[in-house]
Amino acid sequence: MYVGITLLGWDIDFFIRATPNLWLKMYIVYLRQNNPEALDLEDEKPIYAMDQVPLWQ
Repeated sequence: MYVGITLLGWDIDFFIRATPNLWLKMYIVYLRQNNPEALDLEDEKPIYAMDQVPLWQ
């Protein structure tokens, strides 16, 4: 509730009606704008398909 009201600038009524998905998306946008080091997206592991796994080759 603190994050929604103070950081995101929502009022109580909007906070009560907001879905968890909307809340998470808005918080990620807030972090990207105000603290880009909080989300270290460059160190993500690559995603492999089934034909790229050594067990299947």
